[in-house]
Amino acid sequence: MKLFLSMMTCLLLLATSVAHSACTEAAEPLLPDPDVAVMEDILRAQSAVKHYLVRQETFLSCINNNNRHDAAVDKMHDVAAQYNNMARRYKSRMKSMNMVVDLALLI
Repeated sequence: MKLFLSMMTCLLLLATSVAHSACTEAAEPLLPDPDVAVMEDILRAQSAVKHYLVRQETFLSCINNNNRHDAAVDKMHDVAAQYNNMARRYKSRMKSMNMVVDLALLI
């Protein structure tokens, strides 16, 4: 019986920690300086921003406060806009060096 209760307690704690992590706002990704970045840096940033947006969508699904929800959505738009500006500057730099870059923008 003690073993059963211990196992149930562990499962409950695990479930609580998973639920809590889903309801934690994601950290904003760091973006590279487009004036010195290489393509790998840009692609890593693109992946980080996509991951951030997915985590934020999970966060949005579990909050009930409209102000927090709106602030999180605004932050998501800001991060996507920062990435897009960085990607445009990088593409412009590559174009000035006669290099063609096919890089998708987000949102």
